[in-house]
Amino acid sequence: MFLRDRSGNPSGLTLVLAGVFLLIASIAVAADVRNTKAVQDGLGVRFEYDLQGEEKEVEVTLSITVEGKTLPLKELHLAGDVGKVSPGKGKRISWDVLRDFPRGLSGEFDYEIVAGVGSPRKDPVTGMEFVFVKGGCFQMGSIFQDNSKVPASPVHEVCIDDFYIGKYEATQGQWEAVMGVNPSWKSNRKGSNYPVENVSWDDTQKFISKLNTRSGKRYRLPTEAEWEYSARSGGKEERWSGTNDFFFIGDFAWYKSNSDDMTHPVGQKRPNKLGIHDMTGNVIEWVQDWVGLNYYKESPRENPAGPPTGEFRGIRGGYSDDDAMRSRITFRNGQRPHDKTRIVGFRLAASTWVSMEGLTSPEIMKNNVKATGKAQQVTGTIESIEGSFFTVMGKKGSVTLKAGDAVKLDEIKVGDKVLVKYRSDTAYAVAVIKPRVKTK
Repeated sequence: MFLRDRSGNPSGLTLVLAGVFLLIASIAVAADVRNTKAVQDGLGVRFEYDLQGEEKEVEVTLSITVEGKTLPLKELHLAGDVGKVSPGKGKRISWDVLRDFPRGLSGEFDYEIVAGVGSPRKDPVTGMEFVFVKGGCFQMGSIFQDNSKVPASPVHEVCIDDFYIGKYEATQGQWEAVMGVNPSWKSNRKGSNYPVENVSWDDTQKFISKLNTRSGKRYRLPTEAEWEYSARSGGKEERWSGTNDFFFIGDFAWYKSNSDDMTHPVGQKRPNKLGIHDMTGNVIEWVQDWVGLNYYKESPRENPAGPPTGEFRGIRGGYSDDDAMRSRITFRNGQRPHDKTRIVGFRLAASTWVSMEGLTSPEIMKNNVKATGKAQQVTGTIESIEGSFFTVMGKKGSVTLKAGDAVKLDEIKVGDKVLVKYRSDTAYAVAVIKPRVKTK
């Protein structure tokens, strides 16, 4: 057994495990991960990296792709600094290769180490996984000046808050777990892990309503700005989700050149740098917004949510038979909310869960004007902000408050200052909670 550099690729390695050659190549990693390398360690592989960041704890995942197929993380025999990891140098992950491939592994495989803040959330009803996306500002629109069905210009700065988005497209199994039926096109019904399609925007709202009732969560579709920001790995200049290189699209996406005009199980391709899969290709995805041909000219900078009304809802991302041009992240299109086709599916999003500690009698401001009205006292945490209201969940039940209402919160844990968001179909406002520290 020996280790040597891969010829012509200084970042690659050639390993011999049980007499079988393994070629390893790394790809671009997330912003907080630095100095990655892979070395042979007995009959396994050791991945080394440095983790930068100011957070106390970061969620680290390792993606391994063999012959174009990304192996499910939960099925890999890994140990070390994977999962919840504190920032620092000299992090290590060990992979017991022969436990996953008892007969040895022949050929090339690639790896990617991705870091995100906090633990991924998992829906208790469907098992959907959600990736935390740190908000920020980016240049939204056709940064490469490509053509689009719906105008993607002018390029304009957009700033969005933190949120969660589905790690994968919603699957047929997840839809059936909530709705009791599989609506997908007959030729696409090949397994529960295939993306659900043949659902209208209106259908997704019924699904979300039922899932929210059963799970106690407040899921929704992502806004168009959130979708693009996520697809571009946090607003980076990417043509396709995960890459700018035409020759590597097939590593990240099922599209015309490799799909045989069929959908494929979610998560088989490499994720982008936020750890999100299939945002290019497989199925086009519904977003929350109405489509406005001139909206980019008048879009607000902060958390744009699309025009107040329209004829078409937005769809983004390309599907399995779209070519490279139509699969670009910034390619915009729309469809009537009641229409359904075999090429359009969706993924869910959720606003960041908010909580507070040691605070009482906060002032809630709407559009910088103090609102009137009092709500009953309740012990709990702010669970979500949806539509024109938000809900406080607690041991005594829940109370629904109109946006801007003042509310007294006692015995609430975690945090001492929060920014609460208020959304509606026609407006976006920010309600800042200015807490007063509880005194005895």
